Amino acid sequence: KGLQSGPTKFAMIGDCCSGACMGNRDVGQVYNVPSFSPFCTSPVLSSATAYPNLLRFSPTLDGNNDLIFDVMRNLLQYRRIAMVIQDAALAVSVGDGFSSMLEHDHGAGWQVLTSLKLFDDGNLPVEHQSPAVVAQALKDSSARVVWTCLYEDQAVRLWCAMRKLGDFWRNVTMVSSCMWWSQNWLDVGKAGVDCSEEEVME
Repeated sequence: KGLQSGPTKFAMIGDCCSGACMGNRDVGQVYNVPSFSPFCTSPVLSSATAYPNLLRFSPTLDGNNDLIFDVMRNLLQYRRIAMVIQDAALAVSVGDGFSSMLEHDHGAGWQVLTSLKLFDDGNLPVEHQSPAVVAQALKDSSARVVWTCLYEDQAVRLWCAMRKLGDFWRNVTMVSSCMWWSQNWLDVGKAGVDCSEEEVME
């Protein structure tokens, strides 16, 4: 409606969510209006064919993957890892990109001990991987390095679930390519979690 009425519009500012930026594509193409985004980071949006009217000012999450991969491989020399990816389109896309980097790094000796997809507690059949199920799988895998792509709410739930399984979490290093969390991430994440703020922060 805003583009149809009032003064002529020359551009749209936003959005900050990759999913919304994808939706802006149709509007921008219909009205031939470019969209300027400060923080839409999905690698999918890099396609000039699919998103010809989008200009963003933040790097794609592929760049984050490149950096994290380099740090893990060359600086910290990690090789045996677990992966936890939230069941959300952006997280799955980033996880697929990181998995591809591991697969194509021939001769480096990467070993993925377990790869898990974390589902929201409220939307899963019993057999799917809730925070509690993922935490137990991580403990069973003996992984000491866990690469993740999670929003703040699921990350806090996972950390709480890990804590309830004893002290194994103290020996686990969590690494992430995609922590675009809000400043009040702890308040967002601890809703419905039966761990104290101190326990989560520890």
